Amino acid sequence: MLGKRLAAASLLAVAAGLSLATLLNQGETTGREGASTSADAAIAKVRAGFRPGDLVRIVPAWNEDLWARLKGIGPGAELFPFAALLRGDRIDTLTLLRGERIWVIGTHGRQAVPPERLFTELEPTERSTLEDGTEVALYTPPTVGWFGSLSRSLKSASVARRDPSGHERECTWKRDRFRCGKEGWENPQVATRDVFHNEVSWVLAHPPPNNETLVIRWTVAGGSVLAVRTGFTLKGVRKEQGSSTSVRIMIDGKEADSFTLEPHEYRLELRLHPLGALESREIRFEIHASDHRLRQLMLEADVLGDAPPMLIEAATYSAL
Repeated sequence: MLGKRLAAASLLAVAAGLSLATLLNQGETTGREGASTSADAAIAKVRAGFRPGDLVRIVPAWNEDLWARLKGIGPGAELFPFAALLRGDRIDTLTLLRGERIWVIGTHGRQAVPPERLFTELEPTERSTLEDGTEVALYTPPTVGWFGSLSRSLKSASVARRDPSGHERECTWKRDRFRCGKEGWENPQVATRDVFHNEVSWVLAHPPPNNETLVIRWTVAGGSVLAVRTGFTLKGVRKEQGSSTSVRIMIDGKEADSFTLEPHEYRLELRLHPLGALESREIRFEIHASDHRLRQLMLEADVLGDAPPMLIEAATYSAL
């Protein structure tokens, strides 16, 4: 009797599995049959012309199906977090300027002109309109010159915790992060999070517990502009715990900037500072919160050769 019941259960499971597979295949087939041939042509055009350093933007930003079909087109689109595929409806200016070229696909009757100012100020170097109105445009952002990024050279930085008495305890680099404490959030590392509608891969610089201060020292060479971007993660903004968080920026031992982020502020700070003529400078970041809980601060710093007007105007603070 038990054998018969097991056999019947197995047959039912197989039948259910086949039914589910049939439904999924039908749904997939229906989706593909309904897919725009113009969208297919747009993807083919971008795929054929894509080269290292290019970025891709979709209009409207919620067209997730098209974004997913662009995976694998080249460097930056092959592995998570897919840095070459710009998701979100408010991409920050410095991210856009990092692209050597930016492909834009306009779907659902939208022009290939995203809302960011860069696209309204620049004329595309290429533009084509397909049968149903789908547009493909190629933009070339102004050159800023990249001399270094904190997230890309985190291992070469130094990280410490400073207690209220002023004593500093060095954190050690192990594998892909600085080990400062037992909890994962206590260890500065490059992580991918949502910061003001942007999916970023920056340094997780969570303020430490016990009223301590996180200190990050980063030595840079070349360039003339320091661009700092920071903000709380979406998850951190939604939480009640934690206090305001202060960020202090020092350049060669002198305070260049100091500001505070409130617990529920969903925003992205972009702050620009001139760098002196020295061949090498030490940039120091000090991050502190009296109540550290869930203050998930993300931090990125870039050294640029130049800051075009559109970047200066996009900054929340500029000393240039």
